[in-house]
Amino acid sequence: MRSRSGPWNGIGFSGLPYLKPDPIYNYTFVFNDEVAYFTYDLYNISVITTLVLYEDGVMNRLTWIERTNSWIVYASAPADNCDNYNLCGAYGRCNIGTSPACSCLNRFVPKNQEQWQRADWSSGCIRRTPLDCKVGDGFIKYSNVKLPQGNNWMVNVSMTTEECKAECLKNCSCMAYAISDLRGKGSGCFLWFDQNLIDIRQYTVDGQDLYIRMAASEAAAANQEQGASKGNKKVGVIVGSILASLFVICMGIYLFIRKKKKKQKRDSTSHGLEQLPEDTFSISHHEEDLDLPHYDFTALAKATNDFSFTHFLGEGGYGPVYRAWKLFKEGRPLELNDNFIVETCDLTEVMRSIHVGLLCVQHSPEDRPSMSKVVLMLSGEGTMPQPKEPGFFTERKLIDASSSSSKPESCSVNEVTVTLIDPR
Repeated sequence: MRSRSGPWNGIGFSGLPYLKPDPIYNYTFVFNDEVAYFTYDLYNISVITTLVLYEDGVMNRLTWIERTNSWIVYASAPADNCDNYNLCGAYGRCNIGTSPACSCLNRFVPKNQEQWQRADWSSGCIRRTPLDCKVGDGFIKYSNVKLPQGNNWMVNVSMTTEECKAECLKNCSCMAYAISDLRGKGSGCFLWFDQNLIDIRQYTVDGQDLYIRMAASEAAAANQEQGASKGNKKVGVIVGSILASLFVICMGIYLFIRKKKKKQKRDSTSHGLEQLPEDTFSISHHEEDLDLPHYDFTALAKATNDFSFTHFLGEGGYGPVYRAWKLFKEGRPLELNDNFIVETCDLTEVMRSIHVGLLCVQHSPEDRPSMSKVVLMLSGEGTMPQPKEPGFFTERKLIDASSSSSKPESCSVNEVTVTLIDPR
């Protein structure tokens, strides 16, 4: 025998998990007291297909491709080395994903260790603890396997899984059982009465559960391990859920505290100011938080005494400037800070903001910092050069002899600078 498909399980063959109904073929297996046969039908009758069995035992399903005027292999059996019949011997399992492919089932050991070390697996495996039917045996479940070959076996389509287990357990010759029909909740029963079960293959998915008779001590230990494994998985799920919940709660608390602190800071800044229509003047609370100091319209109005001309020094392209240069030059820049926010603000940040503001309104573009440098300066990084007289200062001429501009030029006060875009 070259290869074996395994028994039909109501959905497909146990040893051909990839052979399932698809958009091209529909497979049917008929089994009753009188007949047993397998058929396939084409959904699309325009498909030309043939099944070829070669003399070496390889079977190919071929499909005709009109465009290339040739046959292609649609499916093949055996598909790989583990499809070779009885490669790993009794109670050995073949796993195409491991090297070597053959190994003993759990709680079985090689019958001839020397042969196994030479990659000769034909002798198979034996139970490490012998059966003792008089004392009592049990069953161990092996999942995702190809059901074994046996010369002495039977099928009962009316038994439940528990009835199947009880039937096998009371017969000392019964070595294994499995569900015979996987449709729905599963029904029916395969029973094997051979001492040695062969041609078992291990799959990662789409295999079946096989219950093999084992010594009572082995069965009890295996069931305890399986129970512990399920318990550990359950505990893992519970612990994971608790940790995830705690993380969400902690993040919620953190965001709430952070939002509350920011609100308190905004409230302290605007305390005592006249309330103005929010949709007209104030900065939207939905703006992105850049972690940089900013002031809304009400704060500016308060600091400039409602933009009084008594504090007016000059005007540039972006509007009037108030007291920003005189007090800095006289060493009194903190007098710009309103008394009602002195206790709640960082004076170092105030000084830095004033300094950066003066640098940004320098007459010569070469003396003005780029926005990237402005961000670094406001965050406390980078060096800050001493500002020169602002370009729109009204008390004297705008050109300073120490300006970085190489060529003096005349300027008018309070005029807007217009930049023309010149294509490259």
